[in-house]
Amino acid sequence: MGGLLSRLQVTNTERVLWDGVFGARADTLYASQPQDSLIKQTLIFSANPTVERVVFVATPHRGSSLSTGGIGALGMSLIRLPFKVVSAIPKSVIAALAPNNDPRKFRPPTSISGLSPQNPMLLALDKLPIEAPHNSIIGDRGRGDTPKSSDGVVPYWSSHLDTAQSELIVPTDHGAMNHPKAVQEMRRILLEEVGKGNAQKSAKKTRRGIAKVQ
Repeated sequence: MGGLLSRLQVTNTERVLWDGVFGARADTLYASQPQDSLIKQTLIFSANPTVERVVFVATPHRGSSLSTGGIGALGMSLIRLPFKVVSAIPKSVIAALAPNNDPRKFRPPTSISGLSPQNPMLLALDKLPIEAPHNSIIGDRGRGDTPKSSDGVVPYWSSHLDTAQSELIVPTDHGAMNHPKAVQEMRRILLEEVGKGNAQKSAKKTRRGIAKVQ
């Protein structure tokens, strides 16, 4: 989930997420909600310009089938959204999301149900470009069977990004961030980013010096 939240930080959603979540009712619901409504702020926002790079580690960009199985069901039975959040969802939105438009059957989304490969929000997010340079680190449990590999939780097809500037597959489970090769890769990326920053600062100083001479 941390990787998905990081992706949202570098995404200009416009109305793509809104339309994906509400489908045929998207226009009607959009017109019915004020601009400052919580539901609009949740689904429509701009990328954070202060984020200059993202390193995704075992991120389920397209979900995980574990969320729809027995383990996921057990987790969802133990999770409840805060009352403040649930009470802020407009009745019209609840009706649109509820099975057969029956508000009594509405079940607030959870972090686990949100990881379903069929989640409309994930499907919509996958269509949006990532507005910052990014890299990927992916686990495969040491089986070396990519692209059919998995870290035990997230399959390769979910973690892979065609737009990543680099991709490293490490022989480990979902805890890829703890593997020595992953740590080494993160260090490489961070040092490279620091080097770019120093180069930009030097270039600015040079331009200022030229301007003063002129």
